[in-house]
Amino acid sequence: MKQTTEALEALKKSWMKDPCWDIEDTPGFEEHQEELLAFRKETEAKWEAARQEARSKKMDWISNRDHITLADFVHTPEEIEATLQMLDRQVGDCGSAVAYANFEITRAQVRASLLIAIQIKRVADALEESTAYDKYIRGF
Repeated sequence: MKQTTEALEALKKSWMKDPCWDIEDTPGFEEHQEELLAFRKETEAKWEAARQEARSKKMDWISNRDHITLADFVHTPEEIEATLQMLDRQVGDCGSAVAYANFEITRAQVRASLLIAIQIKRVADALEESTAYDKYIRGF
């Protein structure tokens, strides 16, 4: 049974909010399978291109710097939270292997970012203590 244009658009919007299933296999939309498959592949390609563009911009920014600090590789809390929320929606109850793999990779990246942040804090504390000690010894 052919679905209305409105039903197709509603399905696409719903899938884009939570792309944890193959949209082309949605029951009731069998007659639109080719169109939905093309839509899924095109959308996923756009998302991948956007991810690659963001990564490329970050790498260009890093390569144009005179020096690189560890802080350049630490994600902001907002970036981490946004990524985790997106992956939570993807993993959900759908059990997608790709979404779960992305979730595991991101979890490892979050751990690495937190470890780097901890190390930066330790170095900052050590420098602060060293500066305070030097000022005390020198009488400044």
